Amino acid sequence: MKKRIFAITGIGGHLGSTIAHDLLMQGETVRGFYLPNEKNIVPGTSVYYGDVTKPATLVPFLLHRPDEEIILIHCAALISISKHVSKRVYDVNVTGTENVVEIAKALGVKRLVHVSSVHAIEEPPKGTQIVETKHFDPRLVHGEYAKTKAEATNYVLNAETDIFEVVVVHPSGIIGPGYTQAGDFLSHVITMYLAGKLKVAVKGGYDFVDVRDVADGVISAALNGRSGETYILAGGYYTIKEITDLLSKITDLKPTKVFLAPKFVRSVAWIVEWYYKVKKQTPLFTAYSMSTLEANADFSTKKAHLELGYNPRPLISTLADTVNEAKTKATIKGFTVKKSKKN
Repeated sequence: MKKRIFAITGIGGHLGSTIAHDLLMQGETVRGFYLPNEKNIVPGTSVYYGDVTKPATLVPFLLHRPDEEIILIHCAALISISKHVSKRVYDVNVTGTENVVEIAKALGVKRLVHVSSVHAIEEPPKGTQIVETKHFDPRLVHGEYAKTKAEATNYVLNAETDIFEVVVVHPSGIIGPGYTQAGDFLSHVITMYLAGKLKVAVKGGYDFVDVRDVADGVISAALNGRSGETYILAGGYYTIKEITDLLSKITDLKPTKVFLAPKFVRSVAWIVEWYYKVKKQTPLFTAYSMSTLEANADFSTKKAHLELGYNPRPLISTLADTVNEAKTKATIKGFTVKKSKKN
C-alpha cells in the first residue's frame, strides 16, 4: 500500500492552515507549499518554499517516489473585493492554478481538490436556490475574484483524466478562529466591531461559513468526493445587522445602530476606494462588496451533506470562538481589542 501524502498550496492562509492542522491531528503526512517570506509555518508539516506563479518551484513540492501517492489540495489564491481584474490577481488565481494542474499531472499526482468559491457560480435571480454546476464562465460573473475563480475552476474541470482525478469545492464567506489572517470583507467588519470602531455598517448580508467546517468538507472531498464533481460548502445567510447583534450578545459591547443602504454606499464608494488606495489600506466598503451584500446568497449544501457528510455549525458558535480567540491574542490587525463586560 502506497504512503499517502497531502500536499497543500496556500497553507499559510486561513483555510490552508486549518486543513493542515486537521490532517495532522488525524495522523496524516502533510507537505506545505509556503511563500518564501511566509511566517505562518504549520508545525509538523514538511516545508517547501515557492510560488504558484513560478512553475519550477512546484516540482520539488510535488515530486514523489513510486511507493507514495500525492493528494493535492490547492488553496493558494488572492482574495479581492475589486471590480476590475488586475494582473497580480489573475497571475495567482488563474495562471497559478494552471501551473499547479500541469505540474501535478506531469509528476503523476493522483488527485487534486481545487478550492474555488461560490462567487465563481453564475448568480440566478433572487428566489432561485443556487446549486452545483459544471459550467463556469468569467463573463457571467462579476468582480475580480469571481472572474478569476470561474476561469480557474473551468480549467481544473477540463484537466480531469482517468488517471488524474479532480474535485472542486465552493466555500461561501469563510470566517472563524484565525480569521485575522484573512483579508475578506467580514473579517474587517468583525475586527472593527471588536475594536469598538464599527459605528456605521451597511444593510444587506451574505452566506458565511466556519473555516473549520470548510476544512472538514475539503478533507472529505479529498477522500470521498467523486472525480469531476463540484460541492458547495456554505453555512447560512445572515445580515450584517444580525452578525453585529450576535457579537453584541456574545461580548456585551454596544451594538452597531446605524446601517446605510448599499445603494448609497455604492454612490460614494469610488471616493472611499481612492482614499484607501492612497493610504495603502484595504477599504471596508467598495462598490463590489456592496453588490455582494445585495446578491442572491441562497446556497444549497444538500449534495455536500449527502456525499461528504457536510454539516456546518451555527454562526453564533463560530462568532463566540472567534471572539474568545481575539481576547486571548489581545490585539488584532493593529487594533486593541475593546474589553467586554463579560469575562
